[in-house]
Amino acid sequence: MKFLFTIISALFTACLLTAQHIAVKSFRMLENDLDARVNFPRKDQNGDVCALIKAVTTETGFDWDGDQLGIVKTLQKKGEIWIYVPFGSKRITISHAALGVLRNYAYPLHIEKAAVYEMALTTGKVVTVVQEEKIKTVWLAVSGNPPGADVYINEVWKGSAPYTEKMKPGKYDYRVEKTLYHSESGTMEITGDEPYGKKEISVALKPAFGYLQIDSEPENGAGVFIDNVELTEKTPCKSNMLSSGMHRVTCRLNMYQPKSMDILIEDGQTAHQTMTLTPNFSVITIASRPPADIYIDGVKAGEGKYTGRILPGLHTIEGKLAQHESDEQDIETIAGKDTVIHLALRPTEGNVYITSDPADANVYINDVLKGATPLTLNKMPAGVYQLSLKKTGFETVSKNIEVREGKAAAINETLRADKEEASAGRYFPWYARTFNPSRGIIKLANDVADFAEDGCEYISTALSPRREKRRQKKSAHNTYFALSQVSSETFTSSSNLKFEARVKVPEEGINDFLYRRRRRDVQFSLNCGKAVQIKFVAFGNSGLGWMRCGDAKLAHLPELCVNFDSRVTLGFELKNGTMSALINGAVVKTMDYTDSSTGEVRDINIEFEGGGSVDWLRIYQDGALKLDKEFNADKKTTAGLSD
Repeated sequence: MKFLFTIISALFTACLLTAQHIAVKSFRMLENDLDARVNFPRKDQNGDVCALIKAVTTETGFDWDGDQLGIVKTLQKKGEIWIYVPFGSKRITISHAALGVLRNYAYPLHIEKAAVYEMALTTGKVVTVVQEEKIKTVWLAVSGNPPGADVYINEVWKGSAPYTEKMKPGKYDYRVEKTLYHSESGTMEITGDEPYGKKEISVALKPAFGYLQIDSEPENGAGVFIDNVELTEKTPCKSNMLSSGMHRVTCRLNMYQPKSMDILIEDGQTAHQTMTLTPNFSVITIASRPPADIYIDGVKAGEGKYTGRILPGLHTIEGKLAQHESDEQDIETIAGKDTVIHLALRPTEGNVYITSDPADANVYINDVLKGATPLTLNKMPAGVYQLSLKKTGFETVSKNIEVREGKAAAINETLRADKEEASAGRYFPWYARTFNPSRGIIKLANDVADFAEDGCEYISTALSPRREKRRQKKSAHNTYFALSQVSSETFTSSSNLKFEARVKVPEEGINDFLYRRRRRDVQFSLNCGKAVQIKFVAFGNSGLGWMRCGDAKLAHLPELCVNFDSRVTLGFELKNGTMSALINGAVVKTMDYTDSSTGEVRDINIEFEGGGSVDWLRIYQDGALKLDKEFNADKKTTAGLSD
């Protein structure tokens, strides 16, 4: 009985010794393993790439059960079993007929999509331990000059220099290359024992390029084409880097034949080349009479005369001028042979016959006096002209007329009497019958003469009797126009003053018994801090004209004689110590004065001996118009006496 118990105990112990046990020794992610993502991917029922768990064991015959997501696929490999599970799996059950069951093992890491994990298994019978082999590595550093060169290792492009990478010991072929440089290649060996764990290779590439300096003659400014590519600059110029070898170079310049040649570019060198261009033009000179617009092949080239270059061949030369017939010539030019062309343009002409009623009116064409009516103007260039007919006592006629080629234009105009002349103030007669200052009228036999003020501010007229005491005892009268209420704000203290007035003196004048002549005189007086006076006389009284400014005076001045047969503008100017007499704006006499003037105009007088009228008066100070009065703006009355 004791023997039987011993046998049973021994058998039980033996069973315990042979019992097996499954356990997970380690679980980790293999970050650099691409089997699940690239090499041997598999997808789950949702179409997502599975995670791969590599179970490391020498045993076989395992069954694998996943959690709710299940297991997609298991594969037996040498030394390990591959289990494809959906990403997000949490647990796995491992069972074996002889080794037992490891139930609901919880993954210690999150199971990610397309990731690879290693699970080392152990059993009571066999312990499987996988240790990673420690790989010895060295840093490879490749530098190049110039930088940016391409780096190849074992004919595989790695990147651009400078380039670095971890490498295992061994022999490697390398190549460094860059456009327009000679490539450098060789073999290197990495032992793993390099100082500081670094293998360095430095490569200096030699240039495989050069430059081209190009000029052109006889002229620069030519376009340059290298291998049919145009440079941005014109000759003289220098190219960018050109690959070593032969290049086709062409120069093009307007009016020259293109020039091409092959030029050798050597490593690191600058080739110099001057291109001699052959002219492909002639010089043409074109002159026209009269001066006209010159056209070459329909394009305007110049006016009157033109000299320039022209390409060989057939060309049309034309001269154009208003009111002239064009002159057109077809020519042929030859390269290197100069050409001279003369253009003669014939004017298109017509005739004009001009008459007027009454006759003897002055005829002006574009403000140029041509004669008096009746007038015939022959061979006038065709075109439109401004015609003016002028005659004293009549209104001016102005109109446009057109002269046509080969035609005769007849112009006949009737002149109308000048209302302004008819209504102008007449002279005040020498003898007056009655004078009534309160009414401002004077009775003359059966006529009445009145003073027309025209409603102008500050302007008043006055009749001042004067008695000649030498040879006659009867009353004589002059006509005065007084401006005596000038605003103090109108003028400044500058002494640069200019006074002008447009006046009319009647033809009759007055009969001066003292000097036995007819007098037609105008005298201006102005008070501007000093007395300024000037007297203009009609021709025949040349001894009576005079001018005065303060203490300075000049008398018996023939320059102050005026033709009073029509309206005339008279005046004087004070400027920089000089007084100038003015007739129709022109300086006729000057004199110097020394005493100062305040320039502040206080009163102005215009005196007619024998009657007269004033159309307007103007005063300027320092060139600026300070006072402007017009007395016959309505064309009916004039400041002065009228019939």
